[in-house]
Amino acid sequence: MGTDKIRHLSEVGGKFYWQPSKTISALGMSPEALGRDEGSARSRAIALNNLADDLRRSAKTGTNGPRPGTFGKLCADFRSSEEFADLKPRTQKDYRYYLGKIEDAFGGVMVRALTPKIIKTYYKRVFKESGRTWAYHILAMFRTVLSWGMAEDWLEINPALAVPMKAP
Repeated sequence: MGTDKIRHLSEVGGKFYWQPSKTISALGMSPEALGRDEGSARSRAIALNNLADDLRRSAKTGTNGPRPGTFGKLCADFRSSEEFADLKPRTQKDYRYYLGKIEDAFGGVMVRALTPKIIKTYYKRVFKESGRTWAYHILAMFRTVLSWGMAEDWLEINPALAVPMKAP
């Protein structure tokens, strides 16, 4: 793997893996298989380490609001935005309700850590537990708030748009 050692990057049988420490795992990141290509594995490991560093820096205690960079903070900023204020009261009520449900699951997760696979897994679980209509509304709200986040430079792409949705 060359002379430069990258934190949490390991090679087993020609395959590369990113294995975070217990501290990083406690902040919401999990191990990831990086494939066989050393160059792309090293690049992805560096990106994951940078994200882990951001998580560690933003891990604060004793605050009265969501941590910067988290999905909870994105939702709070969305609810205080002009776009949200321009919505009709009934729509605002529905958005608050569904955002609250999503925040219960993802409030502490960094926005940049959300991937299509994570959202798809959550969508499938909601679909199985609560039905098609409920899952549809949850995914639609995910798409809405992450699209707003893109417009506000929270993330470059909306991972929720990559998840296929079944209409009720």
